[in-house]
Amino acid sequence: MAPDPAHLDDPFDTSDELMAEAAAMEERAGRRRQDSIDEAHRQVTPEGIEHTTESRAVKLAEHEATLARAEAKEFRTRAVTLADQQSEMLTKADALEAAGDTAGASELREEALGMMEVAQRQVALAEAAEAAAAAADEQAKVHVARVETLTGTVTEHLERSGAEEKAADEMERSAG
Repeated sequence: MAPDPAHLDDPFDTSDELMAEAAAMEERAGRRRQDSIDEAHRQVTPEGIEHTTESRAVKLAEHEATLARAEAKEFRTRAVTLADQQSEMLTKADALEAAGDTAGASELREEALGMMEVAQRQVALAEAAEAAAAAADEQAKVHVARVETLTGTVTEHLERSGAEEKAADEMERSAG
């Protein structure tokens, strides 16, 4: 059985049919472009928000580490000052004892012992602040790694979006 001769004809016999097909191609290209843009926004926008949040978290962790280090330095400075004052008090106590004032010497030694306890608390606070600084440094590293990952992902989305845009442009050129 021979094929129907009507189907052997070019389906675009008229310029109107060609124009209609070109318009349809252009519409498909426009939809493809818009779908690509919508998809990029669905993927990139939440990742962009997360990137911003992680970047902020890096800055906060770094700031926390800086503050903790400053506190540690301050606590250590106080401990040294107290140790120096304690040493001076013990020297005065020795001098009072040598002069025969055992009651005054005993009182100064008690005061010096109290200073020693305060100095030890300052050292413990300094160590806690240093540990907090180290923890904040580690937290900053975690956030930096996440920022780098998100940056790479967003870059991939943008590249894919650019390729989609070029494909839509090509469809529109073909329609033309």
